[in-house]
Amino acid sequence: RYKIFKNQINEYLGEISLHDLNVMDIESFYKSLKKDRKLSNSSILKTHRYLKMMLTMMLIWTTT
Repeated sequence: RYKIFKNQINEYLGEISLHDLNVMDIESFYKSLKKDRKLSNSSILKTHRYLKMMLTMMLIWTTT
């Protein structure tokens, strides 16, 4: 189930290092989901939640 979200995130943001990732990159990613992939708001929200979880885990792992 989460593999779909992971693939979408990896496809668009996978080449950007966490150090270089910024708000504009993420906003552009969400816009591309809506415009290019024509995903529903619900699907974009689910992708957002998955991305947030991934970034939170990375923050925890890098600060411990």
